[in-house]
Amino acid sequence: MTALGQVLIATSVLACGIIYGTDVFSAIVPRPALARADDQTLVSIRGRVHDFGDRRLRVPGVAGLVAAILETAVVAWAGYLATTVAGAIAVIGLACWLIIYARISAPINSLPAAAPKAARVPPASCERLF
Repeated sequence: MTALGQVLIATSVLACGIIYGTDVFSAIVPRPALARADDQTLVSIRGRVHDFGDRRLRVPGVAGLVAAILETAVVAWAGYLATTVAGAIAVIGLACWLIIYARISAPINSLPAAAPKAARVPPASCERLF
């Protein structure tokens, strides 16, 4: 395999690992810890986390997808069929994840992100979002 292909594979894995690691950490540590916080604290912290996270985590998310696309093209050009198929599967998976995020998660994440800016606690129907 070409050195460029290997660098692109590593870049994609590391960039996507940032997203995965952040999601796992959030599920394991802050979510149960903040379940015991009062409403105003919960809204402030989770809202700001979503605000910063949604802006800053776009870079590794898109970088992972772009690196996977480039890696697949490089190894296809070099003639590595199995690696090309694996790369194509990764690209399809990452693209599906990005579409789901853009259509479902991002709009949901905007609700907690807007709450601290408005200095209000959302209605009870929104509490499950935190």
